[in-house]
Amino acid sequence: MARNKRKAARTHAAGKRLQAATAAEAERQYRLQQHRRAVMLGIILLALAGITALTTFILVT
Repeated sequence: MARNKRKAARTHAAGKRLQAATAAEAERQYRLQQHRRAVMLGIILLALAGITALTTFILVT
């Protein structure tokens, strides 16, 4: 009987570890996706700033 309880406890602990690892990986993927979005937004804003500066320069001169 004790053997079955130990096995069940080990199985339960392994399941919890797997669940925690899965959640950590999902969090990592989400953060990576957010980082990619932030970088793309930065590039777009930088390009718009460059276009605005160039347009202003052309119109002023």
